[in-house]
Amino acid sequence: MHYNNGNSQNSPVRRFENDSSDDQMQIDAVALKHKKRKLTKKTSRSNNAMKKAIFTCLQTMAEHM
Repeated sequence: MHYNNGNSQNSPVRRFENDSSDDQMQIDAVALKHKKRKLTKKTSRSNNAMKKAIFTCLQTMAEHM
């Protein structure tokens, strides 16, 4: 009987620890997703700027020829 009481006390604690670690993993995954999204936005913006720069450079070269 006493052993059962000990078990019932331990299991909620163990379950809580598992839940918190799962939550932490989910939080990390979400943060990683946001970081990736930020990176792709940044790179696409810089790529567009590069394309514009190359285009203007080619335009000026064509005008000078």
